Amino acid sequence: MKDDKDKVFKLSEGLAEFVFRFYGELQESSHEVGKVKVNSHSFNILLSLNRQKDKMLSMSKISNYLQTTKQQLSKLLNDLEDNGYIERIRYKTDRRNVYVKLTEYGMKYLFNLKEAFAEKLDCEISKYSNDDIDILSDVIIKLNLLFQKHQGV
Repeated sequence: MKDDKDKVFKLSEGLAEFVFRFYGELQESSHEVGKVKVNSHSFNILLSLNRQKDKMLSMSKISNYLQTTKQQLSKLLNDLEDNGYIERIRYKTDRRNVYVKLTEYGMKYLFNLKEAFAEKLDCEISKYSNDDIDILSDVIIKLNLLFQKHQGV
């Protein structure tokens, strides 16, 4: 049992190292694409909205997720709205809640950011041998499948 816990912890450490290593690359690529910094609350809002099926969340849920006050969130949303990344929606049947929806422009921004990051990774990965690329490809495919399988569990 202890060996299994050690194995899982070493795997977690390795994955964390991978994420940290490429996080800097992602931040650099964001400067080339738009106004929202990758390490910001604004970027986390866009990602959170993008993960939703309807691309929408209530302000309360976003505020809880970011651990911010509604006043702080309001300023962040004003900036995102002014730049066309999001829109606020109020329903007549639910006047107390304000919903935030990712716009087409916001989705395009995230797509462009992902493409810019993929280009940076492509430059790095192209230096690898074909065997290493095959190994990395298999690992990424399996990792994505595992994340999809256990998402929301």
